[in-house]
Amino acid sequence: MKKTNSNFFKKHWIKFSLVFFCFLLLITYIRIFALGSLYLPGETLDPDCPPGDTNCTVNLKVDADETFNGSQIITRNGISGSGTSVGGTTTREFLQNYFFPAVSSSTSISISGGNSIEYGNSSPLSLNWNANKGTYPISSIILSANNGGYYTSGTPVVATGDTQVGNATAQYIDNTPTIFKISVTPTTGSTVTSSSAISFYNRKYYGVSTTGTNINDGEIMLLTNKSFASSRATGSLTSQINFGTNPGDYVYFAWPSTFEGGSPICRSTGSAPTYTVTPGTTTDCFNAGSNSVTSFILEQRNFTNAFGYTTLYNIYRSKNPVGGSYWVQ
Repeated sequence: MKKTNSNFFKKHWIKFSLVFFCFLLLITYIRIFALGSLYLPGETLDPDCPPGDTNCTVNLKVDADETFNGSQIITRNGISGSGTSVGGTTTREFLQNYFFPAVSSSTSISISGGNSIEYGNSSPLSLNWNANKGTYPISSIILSANNGGYYTSGTPVVATGDTQVGNATAQYIDNTPTIFKISVTPTTGSTVTSSSAISFYNRKYYGVSTTGTNINDGEIMLLTNKSFASSRATGSLTSQINFGTNPGDYVYFAWPSTFEGGSPICRSTGSAPTYTVTPGTTTDCFNAGSNSVTSFILEQRNFTNAFGYTTLYNIYRSKNPVGGSYWVQ
């Protein structure tokens, strides 16, 4: 029996060798397949490999929602965490909310040459505007005006999505206060606006002239001081106005009759500024040492400015020709 078995193995040893070799190949293939099919999170079974095997690998899946762009420009002013709750249910959401909160769009609009206009002036306005992109692209830019104001050029504005600047020419109804406005709307978030208003004023004139009687409108407009005004107050308690050194010059004040009342036009007497209401004939309205203006003469008439606008004015002229510096309010 033993001899028979021995002869059998000798006769078939090549076949047994091939079977054994195939078995080794199968074991090797199984191990390679186990490494190539890694364990994924969420599976309920452990990897099919012995405990402690160094080739037993678990692949931790990276969720696309957890990726984070660290190259963004930080938008939070000051990095302070005290009392701050930024929210978020993932690491990415927390980092985004804390360091990179959404920034609103911003706007600005300005009128070249200022926002104060003299009555009668109907010249077109030049408006400069800015629409600054925040976190989200700009979807709409609108220029508007109230009280009949309108644009003659520069509109409509086509939004590019990014920060834009522009210029527009605008017109207003004669002598009507008008507000010009820019409205910017982002793809996400609220509309933001900015505005610039124009207001109309008469001028207040004062200075000196050699004309003693019947001063005309052109001579009034030549007086040194001619600021826009809404009242007859002309200066401050701590400054003096120099009306010149020629004793042959008369001091003049001229303003709309509606400015009368309330503020005085000049100091009474003494070194400390002490103001009182001063009608046109008050004695010692000016005082500068021994050289004083003892009275003002009032003329009330229509005055037409450089733009042809006519207003009732009170025109005060010093009774005496005088020069020098005087306290004036």
